[in-house]
Parts: sequence; structure tokens; C-alpha cells
Amino acid sequence: MSRLSARFSILLLSCCMLDLRGADKAMEFTFSEPAKKTYQLLVPENTRSTDPVPQWLSVADSESTFNNHAFGSTVILGLPPGMRVNPIIEGTGLKHARKFAPGVHYLSATNALAAAMAAQQLAGRDDVHFCHPDYRF
Repeated sequence: MSRLSARFSILLLSCCMLDLRGADKAMEFTFSEPAKKTYQLLVPENTRSTDPVPQWLSVADSESTFNNHAFGSTVILGLPPGMRVNPIIEGTGLKHARKFAPGVHYLSATNALAAAMAAQQLAGRDDVHFCHPDYRF
């Protein structure tokens, strides 16, 4: 095989592997910040909530003021004073990372998709003041 053929084969194989990865898809999530707010987050096509990556999901909505933002794998949860966090997060897959202030807790998830899914679930509860993944600019 000539050097040119070998290089072409490697290029062709690389292109095929990129195609197998799949494109990002927009998924809708609603969080409470404390007001309800809905975002379109870009999720790689083959990602599951149990995958170790990605740690950040970009906001897809180009008209949003958050279009250059990304949501991460940490969830910020606000509860009424004195309410215990462990019964609230049971079954969500989240782990208590630390207490930030009275009623405010940082929770860790496997990845950003798991964080978004759990935050949306918790944000729908009446006894939760606010719940959303952390975000970066």
C-alpha cells in the first residue's frame, strides 16, 4: 500500500468514526431559579444519564440571554429552613456534596445530563424553593 493510500485510508476511517459519534440534539429542561425557566440544552446523541461525560451541556436557544452558557454536573437546591435534604434527593441519583448556607445545598451528579434530569424532577416539587444545575458563562 502506498503512503498516499495509507493516509487516505486513515482519513476515511476518521471521518467514519466522527459520523458514528452522532450529532448533538436539543432537549428541553425546566428548572426553578426560583421562577420556572425552560432551556434547550445540547446533548450529544449517544449520551445517557449514567455516562461519565459530558460534564457541561451548552444552551441551544440562540435567542436566550444564556446562549453562551453551559450547565454542569452540580445541582443547587434550595429548601425551606430545617428541611432535611436526604429524603428529598432519595432516588434521584444525586449525592449531597455540601451545605452552602441554611437551606441551600450543592449536590453532585454523574454528569451534566443526569444533573439536568434530576434538577428538573426536583424543581417540580412544591416543597423545593429552587433547583437548577450550576452554570458557567
